[in-house]
Amino acid sequence: KMLATKPIKKVVYGLVDPNPLVSGKGIQILRDAGIEVEEFLGFSEELEMLCEHFLFNFREKKTWVSLKIASSLDGIFAHESGGSHWITDDVSREIGQVLRASHDGILVGSQTLLTDDPQLNVRVEGLKHKNLKVFVLDPRGIALNKAGNLNVSRAHAKENLFFITANSFNNIDLERQFNVIKAGPWDGEAHSQLLNLDEVLTSLWSIGVRSLYVEGGGFTLSSFIQQKKAQRMYLFQAPIILGSKSGKSWSSQVNIKGIDERIALKSLQTFKLHSDLLMTGKF
Repeated sequence: KMLATKPIKKVVYGLVDPNPLVSGKGIQILRDAGIEVEEFLGFSEELEMLCEHFLFNFREKKTWVSLKIASSLDGIFAHESGGSHWITDDVSREIGQVLRASHDGILVGSQTLLTDDPQLNVRVEGLKHKNLKVFVLDPRGIALNKAGNLNVSRAHAKENLFFITANSFNNIDLERQFNVIKAGPWDGEAHSQLLNLDEVLTSLWSIGVRSLYVEGGGFTLSSFIQQKKAQRMYLFQAPIILGSKSGKSWSSQVNIKGIDERIALKSLQTFKLHSDLLMTGKF
């Protein structure tokens, strides 16, 4: 409507809103005002990527999931001595922070939280995300038991920090102190550490989380891949080799029965950063 009041002769658009309540109405308003309107399909793939969170939300009514991985050339994301966050360089880590800010929530596994004790906030100058939510995949409530002493509890408001436990976890005192989301097992075993991520994402959708940025660790990343619950991967790869005998693979829990069942990424893009590579594609 605002554009229709301006002295504009022609409008070129590349993407139509999928919402049937508004789809095409803006075009008609412009035409009724005597403005020429033309569709341009030359950047359709780029525009789909630019708006992919919103488009997925509307079309699927589900939370968009991005996986972020920082690894060596041989697929190792953490050395046995620790310090996994130093695998990639400063530029890669800053881009990772920008990606954090572009999602509604961050998710990590309990082991990553306890080992690294991260703040999981956005620390890029001039970039803020006041309502960023943090989720910890914590089936047995181990991280929840130590939550009061962790950096993440000090870096985020209580209402923005959530622990995701198995249905079998029961601690009334802790559940009164912190936000707890529960889910059943993925494989049907009552005491399984593999939570049903479909249940988890349904709960996140119900509290308004439309996009989720999964940062690790390997067990958590593998779970999203194995259960086919991720839409995009961001792989930051450093030009180093760490060795499978001295490190941990981010795909350690992924089980492919045969080469015909391999997981392939679509629309792959590769960017040369300072010293690292960033590869991203859709599942």
